[in-house]
Amino acid sequence: YAGVEAGFSGWIYTYAIARGLATAETAAYLNSTFWGGLMIGRLLSVAISVRYLPRQILKVHLTWAFLSILLVAASTYVPVLVWIGSLSLGLAVSTIFPTALAFAERNIPLSGNVTSRFYLGSSVGSMTLPLLAGFLIETTGPEALLIVVGACALSCFADLLLIMRLWKIS
Repeated sequence: YAGVEAGFSGWIYTYAIARGLATAETAAYLNSTFWGGLMIGRLLSVAISVRYLPRQILKVHLTWAFLSILLVAASTYVPVLVWIGSLSLGLAVSTIFPTALAFAERNIPLSGNVTSRFYLGSSVGSMTLPLLAGFLIETTGPEALLIVVGACALSCFADLLLIMRLWKIS
C-alpha cells in the first residue's frame, strides 16, 4: 500500500507532463488533488470504520484503488480522467494502513515486534516502489508508473485474500 501512495504521488506530476495531460503548473495541482483526496478520505474513515469490518474496508478500498489507477490510464483518451482518478486514488488509499492494523489486531496479538514489522514493510514499500517506478519511467516511458502502482495494488489485494484464507476468515 505505501508503495502505491508514495509511487503515485511521487511520479504523477512527471506522468501527466510526459503524457501531455498537464502543464508544469497544473501537474502540481494534480498532485495536490491526490493528497486532498487522501486527507478527505482519512477524515471520513472514522465513520466508515464504525460501520464496516476491517476486512470489508480493505477489500473495497484495494479494489477501488486499482480501478482508480485504470481511470488514470484511460486519461490518454479523456484527459479529465487523470484528475478524477487522482482524487479517487487518494480517497481509496487513505484508509488502507490504519485498517490493515485494525484487521491484524482482530486476528493476531499485536506486540511491539509485530507492529514494527508493519512499519518496516510500509517503509520498504514507500522507498522501493517509487525507485522502481522512476527507473522504469526513465527506461520505458511514463506508462510504467501505472503498471508499477497497479501491480502493487493487485498484489496487496491478493495478499489480503491469501491471509484471509490462511487465517480462515470469511
